[in-house]
Parts: sequence; structure tokens; C-alpha cells
Amino acid sequence: MSGYYESSRVSRPGILTAVGVGSIIIASVSLIVDCGGLTFANLVSRLTIGAGQASALSSAPLPPAPVAANAEYVAADGFSSEQRKIVIAGLVQARAISDVRQRQVDGLLADVGQQVIQLSADHLTADRVAAYVTEVRSIPSGSGGTADDLFILGSGRLQVSDESAVFFAGDSPSGIRSHGGSYTDSSGTHLASGQIAAVVNRVQSLCAKGQGMTDPQLKSLEAELESPSQTLIVPSLSVAEAAAQVQTVQAFGDGTIAVTMNGGSMSFGPTGQAIPGVMAISLTRWTPPVVARRDSSLLVLDAVLSLAAAGYLLACGIVLLRNSAASRWMMLGYAIGKILLGVLSGYSIYQVALGLSARLPDSESIAFAWMMIVGVSGVVFPVVLLIVMNLRLVREFLGTPTVARIF
Repeated sequence: MSGYYESSRVSRPGILTAVGVGSIIIASVSLIVDCGGLTFANLVSRLTIGAGQASALSSAPLPPAPVAANAEYVAADGFSSEQRKIVIAGLVQARAISDVRQRQVDGLLADVGQQVIQLSADHLTADRVAAYVTEVRSIPSGSGGTADDLFILGSGRLQVSDESAVFFAGDSPSGIRSHGGSYTDSSGTHLASGQIAAVVNRVQSLCAKGQGMTDPQLKSLEAELESPSQTLIVPSLSVAEAAAQVQTVQAFGDGTIAVTMNGGSMSFGPTGQAIPGVMAISLTRWTPPVVARRDSSLLVLDAVLSLAAAGYLLACGIVLLRNSAASRWMMLGYAIGKILLGVLSGYSIYQVALGLSARLPDSESIAFAWMMIVGVSGVVFPVVLLIVMNLRLVREFLGTPTVARIF
């Protein structure tokens, strides 16, 4: 009989071999990656805070608003700017004095005007000040220059030169001067000590109750003001004018005190560290980010399930290469489960990435990028499996009796 032999065996499609081998490789890599993912999830769980703590953080009060200084600072015995103008106008009525000497008088009056002109605010007029002057004369200048102007007042003597204004109360030989009419000390290189003390006291007085500057902060502020290169306080002829340059004082929750003056701003940390600008110094140090406990728990759950899925895929690949009919349903089950797990993976990684990058301006973009990377990479192979396992040749091959197949 001439005829032919027809084998009852069916060759396994190459695509199934590729899927089986690919499943084993992908599963092996996934086991390693998912072990790292589980370790990362455990580390993240250490940065977690509870829901109540998260609410407390989100509703934490903002730092208190800075305490603003009054528009004008008046020393305890000083005159306000308007009162000083009246006094100077009265002195000019008694004797014409130059603009330079008027500024010297203005600085002295800002400090101790009430001692110089002992008139009540209600009776302070230029005419009454002029009448308060009993005598005016010139006396030789100690520097050998233009003679000084000497005003004999009802309260004492006022001596004015281009360099200073000095008041001698009654018959006292000791004069009260506007610190030589000078912005600096006798060396000419540092802010006058009287002005430094007034500025420091002014800052301390503006601090909120119970939030005053500590000794290290006070020493740091004094050191900044004593520096020859300091720019916080601009030149002034009196203690009061120097102290008046303190604009705002702000106390932060970490103990930092931020001071704004005419010449700039400076922040003093709890231990006295000084940094230019207004900021909470201890908060500028790195602090670990925090993640909500729910999100870290989801990440741990996702890592555990992913690890289990990788092990299951490894078994599916082995079973598929053994041409088991059950391998198709195992693969389909894996694909559907992995796609659902991909949704959990994307959500958990988004929330965790959002918490870890919360201090960055583009935190949402970073979190979304990580979600897409993890989510898309996790479902590509499962989608491929859904397609391949439903191909006709695959269904027919895996539906053939096992004995009829060859490897």
C-alpha cells in the first residue's frame, strides 16, 4: 500500500515557547526587584505619621505675624519729630543757627528733649520755647573752628557746634550729649555703644511676651551691630534715631527671632547663629519627609502582592513549557490579577512619592511621573499575555490532549 504517515502529534507554537521563557526571565527579575521594593516599602513605613498627625500638620498654625514697630519711636525723655521741629523753630527765633547745628540739636532732643526744654506738650510752642531762652551768646570752639552757640535756658545750658550738641542741666559741669553727635564710637569704626544698647533693648521690647531673645541671640545681635561692616543701622545722630530704625521683630516656632531694620534683615537661631534675611533657621536644616501611614501600608501591601505575583508567574512559565492545558488559565489569571495590582501600585507609589517630595515645588509632577513609570511597566506584560493566550493557535494547541503534543 502506497500511502503516507500522518502524525497525531502537534508542534508547540514558537510564540508559546517565547512566552514561557519570557515569563521565567521576567519572574526571576521581578523577584529581585520586588524584594528591593519590599525593603524600600519598609523604610518608607518608618517615615509614616498617623492620620491624626497628618491633620495636625496640615492645620498647624502659621508663624506669628511680625510685630511692627510704631511709625515713630520716641525715647523715654525724648521729643517726637513734630515736637523737635517746634523746639528748633523757637531756638532759631532766639538765634539763627545753621542746618548742620540744627541736626545736632535734633539728635539731642530725640534723646533727652524733655530734660532740655521742660515744657509740657500742651504748652510747647515756638514762642514759648523762644521765651524759655534767657540768654544767647557765642563761645570759643574747643576745636578752634567757628564759635559755638550757647543758649541759656530755664533748665540749664545748651551748647551747639557743628560736631555736637551738649546740654548741661542747671549748674552741672557734666554735659548730656547726643553721643558726640556721632554715629560711631570714639574710634570712628564701630556703631556707638549707646546706640547698640538702644537697638538691642528696642528689639527685645518688641518681642512677643514669653518669646524674647535668649542670651546667645542677644550676644549675636550685639556682635552684628558692633561689626565695622554692619549695615543694619544707617548713620544717625542720636540713640533714639538709631533705635527707631527697628521696623519689625518676628518670633518663629523653632525659637528663631527675625529682625528687620532700615538697613536690612537678620535672623538669629535658638543657639545664636545669625543668617541674613527672615527665616526659621532650624527649619532650614534637612528634616526627613513624612508619609501618611495609610499610604505606606498600601505600598507594603503592593510589594508583598507583587512578590507573590512574581513567584506565581515563575510557576506559570514552567507549567506552560510543560504544555499543560491549565497553563492558559493560569496565565490569564495572572494577567488579570497583575493589571488590577498595577492600579494599586500606581496609586500607592503616587501617594508615597507625593509625600517624599512634598517640599519640592513640582512634587505633583514627580509623583505623577513615578506613577506612570511603575503603573505602565507593571501592566505591559500582562496585557501581552491576555492577547497571546487568546490567539486561536494557542487555544487549539493547549486544547489538544497532552499525549498528542510534542515538546
